[in-house]
Amino acid sequence: EPIQETKSSVRIFTFKDLPALEPIPYALDTARDVPFALFYYQPERFFAYAKLGPEPYWKNAVDTYYKSYLDEDVKKGKAFAALHGELSEGLPADPVAKAFQLALKLDARIRNTGQPTFEELSQRGKNPKKIEAQDLEGAVKQGEANSEGMGLLFLHLLKAQGIPAKVALVADRDIRLFSFNQLNAFQFTHQIYGVDEPGKGTAWFDPALRFATPGLIHPDFQGTFALQIDTKDWSVAAVTLPAQPATGNVTKLDYALDLQEEEDVFKLRESFTGVADLIQRQTYLALEPKEQNRLLKEAMERRLKGAVFTRTEVLNANTPKDN
Repeated sequence: EPIQETKSSVRIFTFKDLPALEPIPYALDTARDVPFALFYYQPERFFAYAKLGPEPYWKNAVDTYYKSYLDEDVKKGKAFAALHGELSEGLPADPVAKAFQLALKLDARIRNTGQPTFEELSQRGKNPKKIEAQDLEGAVKQGEANSEGMGLLFLHLLKAQGIPAKVALVADRDIRLFSFNQLNAFQFTHQIYGVDEPGKGTAWFDPALRFATPGLIHPDFQGTFALQIDTKDWSVAAVTLPAQPATGNVTKLDYALDLQEEEDVFKLRESFTGVADLIQRQTYLALEPKEQNRLLKEAMERRLKGAVFTRTEVLNANTPKDN
């Protein structure tokens, strides 16, 4: 039973010793039919529409909040225009191919402070200047943006190219699954951007993934439900993000064995593509080279019991064109 009290005309219910309950589909079978209460904050601007059902609620959320966040309140000026001109050189005509090249160029041109390298961390002061995600002009002038800002930069570079992108608001499956029928505008943890490919559907991009192949989506978001916003007309729909083929996630091993009189020398080279490449980059990106090599040595010795590694080296952790 909840503890009930009233303070300043506000009725307060206090629940204690509530058992942890995973949401469906992660809930135990025995717990799926157990009633439960879900509490979340409903902004005043959304309150009236919550009584009308999912479609009116999410359309209002887009019209009164996300449209401003994604477009109307974004700051752009001469610096952004110059960046667009710089990155536009040599782009192909096909929209998806154009988006692919724009993502590559943006990743090389603007530092993503959400996933810094060791060198960048060592050069930053204790109180670095913070750029708001919507301040694209400030991001370009400073040459860096956080992960959220990288997404907005990509979105508006596409817009400047005449490509009205789609935005998928997604939730990390390790935290929750998005539910269109749950009228809670704070379910999302990330944004992914889509470009329509005639006859083939939507190609999705995540500019927040630093040094990743454009078009790669983190496994936490693949195959999950999302709220899709089409910036062409600001329409809204519930969609499922595609699960990407596993054939693009490759770990390749090359080895050579040199039989000598006193000892055998074994050389192993391991390279990665797709999600495997992403995981390895995120493991080593923020470490200095000697720490990268130490961590690799320890990992290899755990994998190959009894082997002694005289030298290990991590290559290309900060070079996106090489795996």
